[in-house]
Parts: sequence; C-alpha cells; structure tokens
Amino acid sequence: MAILIPLDAIAIGSGRRKMAKENVADLATSIGMIGLRNPITVLPPDAAGQYPLVAGRHRLEACRLLGHPEIEAAIIEDKIAAELWEISENLHRAELTAMQRSIQIGRWIKLTAEKLKRDQRDGANSGQVGPIKPRAHRSTGGRRGPKETGTNAAARELGISEASAKRSVTIAGLTAAAQKEAERLGLDNNQRELERAARLPGAENQKRSLQNAASERDRRKEEAARIQANLDRAATPKTGDAIFDRWLASLDIEQRALVRIWLLGVDIEAHFASLDKVAAAIAADQRALH
Repeated sequence: MAILIPLDAIAIGSGRRKMAKENVADLATSIGMIGLRNPITVLPPDAAGQYPLVAGRHRLEACRLLGHPEIEAAIIEDKIAAELWEISENLHRAELTAMQRSIQIGRWIKLTAEKLKRDQRDGANSGQVGPIKPRAHRSTGGRRGPKETGTNAAARELGISEASAKRSVTIAGLTAAAQKEAERLGLDNNQRELERAARLPGAENQKRSLQNAASERDRRKEEAARIQANLDRAATPKTGDAIFDRWLASLDIEQRALVRIWLLGVDIEAHFASLDKVAAAIAADQRALH
C-alpha cells in the first residue's frame, strides 16, 4: 500500500546511478499530464525520520521539478527484497557496461543466497515444513535433484545461464581500485580480461593484469594500422596503365563498353604514353617539393 511522503523526507544514498536530465524532463511532462502511475519504493524511516530510497530516483526528481511537496511511495520492510528491487531496476539500464552489469548480478546472487538461508532458518524456527525439493528426473535414477543455491536461483530469476552467473560473481570480485583502472583503460566491457584480473589476489595484481591487457590491445591496434598503411601504399597505382586499369575496373559493364568503343577511335599506345608522361611529371614535382 502506498502512502504520501514529503520529498524532503526521502534520503538518496551515495553511489547511486547518475540521473539523465532528459528522462526527468520527459517524466515530469508525463506526470504533469496523467499523474504518477507507479509509486517510488522506500525503506522504513530511520532514526532521523528519513526514508531511504530504493527505486524511483527519476520519478522523485520529476515530482521535485513539478514543485510537488509530496510523492506516493511504497514501503518495503524486507531490506534484502528492497536491494533486489533496486538491482533489478539497475539491470534494466541499457547503458551498463559488462563490469557494471556483472557487479550488479554478483550482488544479486549474494543476496539471493542470504535470502535462501534466511527463509530456511525462519521455516525451521517456525516449525513449518521447509521448501519442497524438486522431484528427481527420470534420468537421475531416482536421485534427488541438486540443492538450489544462490547462484542457480539467481540465474533462473535473471534468465541467464549458471556459467554467466558464475562469471559475474568472479568479475564482481574486482577491487574498487581495479574497477577504476578498468574504466580508465577502456576495458570495462572486456569480460575475458575482467575475469582474468579478478582471479588474481590484491588490487595491484589486478591492476597490473589490466594494464598488460591494455598494452597488448594497443600493440595489436598499432600493428594492424601499420599493416593497413603498407597495404594502402602497395595498392596505390604507380603508372598510367595501372591508374587507367583501376579506373576502368570501377565502372559498370555498360560504361566499360562505352569506354572501349571510344578507345577504338584513339591511338592506344600514344594515349598510355601520354598518361605515363603526366605521372612522371607529377612525381618530379613531388620530388622537387622535398
């Protein structure tokens, strides 16, 4: 059930995603026309009477832009559920890098594992029967199915493979310093190098791994550029014959036929000799400039 909360009583935690001003403006226009359709979500108030924001930062700022003193908000008592809700909202952002997405998924998996343990503990303390385990599949020969863990539960909830979930957990192990270094080096979308660095102990080892990967990437780019430059130079026609052939090959069939008809009425040898003289003159001028 949603209640009205003063905008000034909503606390925005540090480290939250940056706002897109154009999205706030669009939301303000929509809210001004049809009202707020989806309440924001908050945690119960703290000792200072502030409600920590869970989801709906853009909606909050849109209402602030409209001058609204209050906003409709749904209070979530369960902190784990609240953080899962916030992560879910973040994962719907198209602009997340591979590293940012992996960190969010890694956090989701950790919270899911905590939630499973809590639910099992609460069920045992209340005397209730625990969650029903999945029936054994025929191919298992009557054995019980594997026990659900935070990883496979999160993979199922997020619609990703367990391998992807495990990879995200590994990448989420990058230190804060290594994460900043990956962003600086432009490697925050390179899952292979992020995972390789995350497997190393300590921030310095992780940073060094990323730096080596960036150096190798830059070396390959320079080598590719050098090879392409050599190919371009080799492909540049050096004689009149070559220039003419290149030009003729660029024409369509009908145009080539017209050129051949035209050439029947000229002295071919003299024509090519003239082209060679022009090319030689251009080369002499270029040497003179040096």
